[in-house]
Amino acid sequence: MGCMNPYLQKTIVITDRILCSWIRCKRKAWLDFNQTSHSKVWTAHRALLLDHQHKSLKAFTNDPPKRGISACKQAADGVIGIRLKGISSSGMKLEAHPPLLYKNKENSCWGGFSYIPVIARQGRR
Repeated sequence: MGCMNPYLQKTIVITDRILCSWIRCKRKAWLDFNQTSHSKVWTAHRALLLDHQHKSLKAFTNDPPKRGISACKQAADGVIGIRLKGISSSGMKLEAHPPLLYKNKENSCWGGFSYIPVIARQGRR
C-alpha cells in the first residue's frame, strides 16, 4: 500500500483571496487552502477589514449596487456578487471574487460598456 499525496487528490484552484494571503504570509495561504470552513476562526482583524471595505464601496457608488449577472445584463452602474473563473496559460484554474464591479465606457460583450473591479484596502493613510 503506497502513500497518497493529498495535493494530488484535490483540484487546485488559485483564488484572489489565496494570493492575498500568500503575499501576507505563506503559512496563512496554506491554512486558507487546506482548512475546512468549519475549522476557521473568526478574527477581529478580518471583521474590521470587511467593515472598512463595505463602507468604502458604499461611499463609492451613488446608488446601491445590484447583484449578479442579471445586473450586468441590465447595465447597472455597480455590480456585486460576481465570481470570475478562468484558466491560465499553464492550465491552472483561476478564480476571483471582486467586491464591486463598476461600469466603464469601453465596449464589451454586454454592449457599449464594460466593468472594472474596484478594490478597497485598509491602510494607514
